[in-house]
Amino acid sequence: MDESNVKKLLEQQESSELEFKESIHSEQEFSKIICAFANTDGGVILVGVDRNGKPVGVLQDLDELQQKLSACSQNVSPPPLTSIEVCLAKGFKIILVKIHKTDFSSFHTFGGVIYVRIGSTTRKLEGQTMVEFLKNRQILCFDQLTSRAILSDLDEKRIQRYLTTRGYSDYLQTHSIKDFLASLNLSAENGVLKIKNAALISFSSNPQHWFPQTEIKV
Repeated sequence: MDESNVKKLLEQQESSELEFKESIHSEQEFSKIICAFANTDGGVILVGVDRNGKPVGVLQDLDELQQKLSACSQNVSPPPLTSIEVCLAKGFKIILVKIHKTDFSSFHTFGGVIYVRIGSTTRKLEGQTMVEFLKNRQILCFDQLTSRAILSDLDEKRIQRYLTTRGYSDYLQTHSIKDFLASLNLSAENGVLKIKNAALISFSSNPQHWFPQTEIKV
């Protein structure tokens, strides 16, 4: 990038697509920022620039620093598309790292965690915000989400009718409903059994209680 375009970046404030860093104090921090940019709208990190956008230059060996930045990108899973180049800004050598936005149907993690960019901050997604992020990208489908239902909310007669249709009429004589759910990936268990939405729609005693506006199209 030529110096005039770098100057335009320096005149901006840090944002969801721009970050200033004087140096690399923490490779983990850089990996999180790279991950967040890739998961949001892409962005640029300028290394050798203070928080106010003033160039201070890079004191470390440039080749060594570029290798570190490349390693930071590789620590993100999967590694996003990035480009690293040395630029001039008011007589100082700085490093520009450009991170490209990922495809909408995928996402990146660092240390098993999803990071996104909100304003000028890097945030990790947890709980419901992570679920919404995955749903919006159609990675986590509605029918695979877990519910608050328990086994007694399911109708054994409906399950038996399904099994009979499939030619397994005697399945429940040697297996439990819990086994049935696990065999069709209709539940998840990590200490506590969680019944997925698909099971409630298909086999609950009263599907409308759980999803009054849900319909199944075949």
